[in-house]
Formats: sequence, C-alpha cells, structure tokens
Amino acid sequence: MQKELDKAFRSAKNALSSAKKQYIVYALRDTVKHFRKQRTASDEREFVKKQLAQVRDLSRQEDRFFRRRNVAKLVFFYLNGYNVDFGAMECVKLCASDKFKDKRIGYMALQVLLDEQAEVLLLIVNVLKQDLQSDNHQIVALALHALANLASAELARDLAPDVERLLYSRNPFLRKKAALAAVRLCRRAPELADTFRAAALELLKMPHHHGVVICGLALLNELLTIAPGALWNILRSEYLSPLLQMLRETATAGFNAEYGFQGVCDPFLQCRLLQMLRRLSQSGEFATEELHRTLIDVARSSERSHAVVLECVRTILEVANTPPNNIIFAVQRLGDFLRNRDPNLRLTALQLLRQAATLSMATVAQHQETIFECLHDQDPTIQRRAMDLIFSIGSAESMERIVDELVSYLRTTREPVYRYEILQRLWALGEQAEIGVLSRLRLFFCTAQSLPVDDEGFDLPVIQEIESELADDVVALMLSHSYEGATASRLLFEIVMEQVSAARAAVTLLLHIALLFAAERGIFRSTEGTGSDHNIDSLTTATDMTDSNGHSSSAPGSGRLLDDRNASTITPSSAANNSEDSEPLAMREDATANIRMAETALSMPRDRDLSLRQRQERAYLYRTTILGRLAIDVLFRTALRSRNSASATYIECLRLIKERCTALNVQVQQRAREYAHSLENVNADRMDQLESSLCLPSSCSVLAWRKRGVLHGGQGNVRMDPCEQRRCRRFVNATAHFLR
Repeated sequence: MQKELDKAFRSAKNALSSAKKQYIVYALRDTVKHFRKQRTASDEREFVKKQLAQVRDLSRQEDRFFRRRNVAKLVFFYLNGYNVDFGAMECVKLCASDKFKDKRIGYMALQVLLDEQAEVLLLIVNVLKQDLQSDNHQIVALALHALANLASAELARDLAPDVERLLYSRNPFLRKKAALAAVRLCRRAPELADTFRAAALELLKMPHHHGVVICGLALLNELLTIAPGALWNILRSEYLSPLLQMLRETATAGFNAEYGFQGVCDPFLQCRLLQMLRRLSQSGEFATEELHRTLIDVARSSERSHAVVLECVRTILEVANTPPNNIIFAVQRLGDFLRNRDPNLRLTALQLLRQAATLSMATVAQHQETIFECLHDQDPTIQRRAMDLIFSIGSAESMERIVDELVSYLRTTREPVYRYEILQRLWALGEQAEIGVLSRLRLFFCTAQSLPVDDEGFDLPVIQEIESELADDVVALMLSHSYEGATASRLLFEIVMEQVSAARAAVTLLLHIALLFAAERGIFRSTEGTGSDHNIDSLTTATDMTDSNGHSSSAPGSGRLLDDRNASTITPSSAANNSEDSEPLAMREDATANIRMAETALSMPRDRDLSLRQRQERAYLYRTTILGRLAIDVLFRTALRSRNSASATYIECLRLIKERCTALNVQVQQRAREYAHSLENVNADRMDQLESSLCLPSSCSVLAWRKRGVLHGGQGNVRMDPCEQRRCRRFVNATAHFLR
C-alpha cells in the first residue's frame, strides 16, 4: 500500500512540475555517479556546466518540487571547487519553507556556501527568529546550529534574547545547542557576556546530563576569557568544590553505556572539568590540598584513558604550589608515555616534559636516556621536540653526553639550516651551563667537525647569517680569553687541516673561525691573560671523549698536537722571564701557521676535482668568497706584523696575495689587488701605523663591534673611554679604506 501511495505522489509531482517536461533532473546520487564517470577534466567541466545551467533555469522558473535536489547538487559542486554563488537565494527560500526537510537542506547549504560576511544573511534574520520560537525542537536545533556557525555581530545582538531564553529550556537537547550558539555570540559581540553569565552557571547544575555540563563549561571558559570580573570569584568560591566532586564521581564511576568510551566513563567531561580546574587554580590561594589529591587519584583511576592522564599531568604542572611529589608523579607518567609506540603520545609527552623542566630539571633529567632515544625517532617532529628538551635540561655535567648524541644526530639529519641552528643552540647552552672557556670551545669544535658534506646550498642566506654570527661569537670569546683562545686554536688548527685533507665541505665554519682568529691575534700566541683553565693538562683531559661503543677516543689530531707542542708551550708564569728568547720563535710559528692556513683556504684540495657546473653553485661561490677574503686579510696582516719588507714572511705573503690578483672571484681579486698595491708602496714607518689601525683595540671593543656593527661608547654593557673610542674610530676608517 505504501509503495502505491509513493508512486501516486511521484506521478502527481511530475504532472505538476513543468521542469520534468523540459529536463531530466537527476537525483543527487545519480549526479555523483555521472560526475565520477567523466574521464577527463574537460568532460567534467562540461557536465557541471550543463547541470548548473539546468539549476539556474529551474531557479528562474521558481520550481518548488526539485529545489531541495538542486540545492544538494549545488553543495556537491561547491565542495568540488566550482562557483555556485547564484544558489544563495535558493537556500534562503528553503529556510523560509514550513517543511522540516526543506529547512534541513537549506540551513546545511547556508553553512557550507556562505560565511558571516555574506549580505544574504540579513534576509534570514526573521526566519531564524521564527524558527527559534517554534514548537518543534528539531527546527529550533537547526536554527541554533546556523547561529553557532554563521552568526555575525548584528545577528548576535538581534537574537541574543532568544538564545538566552533557550538556555533555560527544559529540554536538555536544546540547552546544549543554545550553549554552543551562545559561545559564538559572545565571540562576535563581547558585550553580551554579562547576558549569559547566570544562564551559564545554571548549566552546571545538571550533573546527570553530561552533554549539558560539557557545553556549559565551554561557555564559561569563553566568558572567563572575555569578561572574568565577578564570574571568576563566583566560580572559585561557590563552584570549585562541586566541580571537584563531579570530577571524582565521574572518574570513579563504572562503565556506562551512555557516556562510556573505551571502558572509561565520559573522558570528554573529565577533560573539560580538568581544564576548568586548571584555569581556576592558577593562584596559590585556591590551589588546595584537596585539589592536588584529587588530581593524583583521577590520574591513577583513568590510566586506560591517555587523554585524561595527560590533562591531569598538565593541570599538575600549571596549578600553583604543586607539591614535589606530584611533580615527580607527573614526570613519571610522561616518561611512560615516551616509551609508548604511539607517536602522538610521545610528541605530547616531550612538550609537557619541557614544561616540567622549568619546575624540576633534575627530575626530568632522570629520563635523559629515553629522550636521547626519541632523538633518533623516524618522525622529524619528535626529533625536534626531543632536541628542544635536551637543550632545556642541559647542564655542565651532561654536556659531554649531549655532544656525543648531537654528533651522531648531525650525521643523519638532512636539513643544512637545522644543523647550523643546532650548533648555535649548543653554543648558547655552553654559555648558559657556565662551563670553562676551554671546554666550551673544545666541545663546540668537536661538534662542528661532524657536519656532513652538503653542497646543495639549501637556504643559503640563513646559513650565511648563522655561520657569521657563530664565527663572530666564537672569535670574540677566544680574543677575550687570550690564553684559552690560543690553546684552543691549536686544536682548531689540527681539526681544520685534517678536514681539508679528507676533502670535507663542512670545513667552512671552522676554517672561517680559524681565519678570523688568525687575522686578529694569530695562531699559538699564549703569552698573555690568565684564567681558570690555564693548565695545559686541562685540554689534554678535555679532548678525551667516549664514543657510542664505550671506547675512549680523542678529537682528531689533538693528542699528537699536544705532544709536539708541549715543549714549546709558554705558560703565563714563565712568559715574563723568557719573553725575549721565545718571541722570535713564537713570531715565526705564528707567521708559518697563518700562511699555511691562508694557503689552505685559497686552494682546497677538493676544489680541483669540481666541474664547472659545481663551481657555479651558490654554496661554492659563497665558500670561496668568504674564505678567500678572510685568507687575503690573514696574509696582509701577517705581512704587516713582520715589519720588514725583506723578510721571508713578508715576501711569501706578498707572493700569495699577487697570485690572487687574477682570481676568478671578483671580490677576492679586488681585495688582493688593493692589498698588493698597499704592501708594495708602504714604507717601514707607515707599516707600524697601518698595523695598529687594522688591529682591534681590546676584547671589549671586539664584542661591541661584532655584536652591534657600530662603535658607540656607553651603550649596553660595553663602555669605552674617549681614547678607546678614538682607536675604534681609526680602526673603522682604516678598514673602510683598505678592505673595501
């Protein structure tokens, strides 16, 4: 009987509709089938064009029988990227219909096709107001849904009284929808926050309807963000204990088929309650002992729900006056999550452990081995979070272990910029951990030499900036601690030479630092300065390292270097007595090392095997430019320090500079020509004046010049007297004339 009635209804509809006589109006399912059968993009566009033309024609004819079908097809075409702006009026007509089926399609299409800025929404204000006052709760729910997704400031002010009335409805279904709509209205019109305050508090008095409580907590959270005021005090004084009681009852309740999820009683409500308690208990006055005890009990009783445990841990870490035992418990739970196979859990645990490190770094450091394992995870996001946590818990005692892990990690990571960022953060960590200058330099050099070969030049400007800042900072530290800097320069010299002989492209940073230091002070000069690390045995001990297999190893070439140089090392105590005898030898060693370093930078062994295409890459051009210019500077200053145009050092430096007067690199060639011209025409009297102009006045001035790029006395932490300012100004003028 029902089939016959449906058949008669369809035949009557076809008889009444003129469209059926003109078109074959496909249903939505048939339209999707035909759309997916199109083989090419042009066929698909042609099919959509015909369908849209048909819908447009039916709209002009005011066809009511296929309006729902046409609007559904418009939504489908819009979701596939086609323009259907003309269908907005059809949606409005469906919303104004008396039938529930029409309203359902109309409101759904409005929420998909339009946004709150659309002017068409002004046409449905009266429709929404009538639907909010309807006796059919399904129609009221549709109107509340539309408000929750499309309400603008004007709609919020016009319909706020109706939404407030529905917040007191006896129907829990409508109260949930009205609370979500009120959240949207408060965001668009913050002045309405006081209107919904009393109604939002009433939603918390329905503990047996979990959905209503969840929506009420969402509305209260929004109201606390907009206008805390009196609401904050009311919640703390009157609702803190009921919220704790509700949380305990929900956590300890057995499984309920209505609210249960994977064996846990409504974890969504528990998370919402924990978020509200965390917000209300951020001051020590309301962080009671009952709250701390409840958090531990809930975390232990909800072990099957990772979301609830994580919210408990986050609340423990953010609530004021948290007992140390609670922090230890929270860190232990996060350590268990680090061993879980789920990458999302590990990612969240690493983020929370970094927050816990600010409260108790020693407790987090107990899970250091697990964090190092996360550093080698396949997920790059987990690797970066683990790296951030490692730098957060780093200390002087763990620096050796961190450097070992960084060395192995740098050999596997593929992002050049990220490698240099790690080096930059390692340098900052050494300063933060307050380790010795010599140990800090040694750890940095040993980590930098592990950079893998990379000729891609990925994000080269960023790499240039980071490398320049690192080189300036390292050289400034070496110059401000003369003895430690000269001692560490020996290790740097051997590392650079070994890397060059192994044809490693990663030598750029270390060679950059070595050339900068050689240009300012020279290699192996340790006759001035005192410090805590002046014992040469400290470098011998510091260079001993332990590899991943547990075998003792040392930095490349460091042991042989110390054995060869130990006899000629001048300690600060004996420097004053033997300065006259050792100065010529020290000067010759200084000049020989400088010339060797500059010659290495000007002609690297691996550069001879590169093709023309490889020589035209940005990374190669940058390396040859920056290193070439620094090498020419080193040769020029070494020649000036010899103070004798007939000496072998002067002649060798001038020869190497003249060889670069025909270099392919324009910047290197220009600098070499200027320097060669200056050396050939300068006399002995002007040589001392020129050298004093090109030498930086003091280590404090080095820091000021490197960090700020300009020399102004009385700025920051560096202060210079007028005499020092004149020397700095003379230095700037000299370098501007000779180096540009």
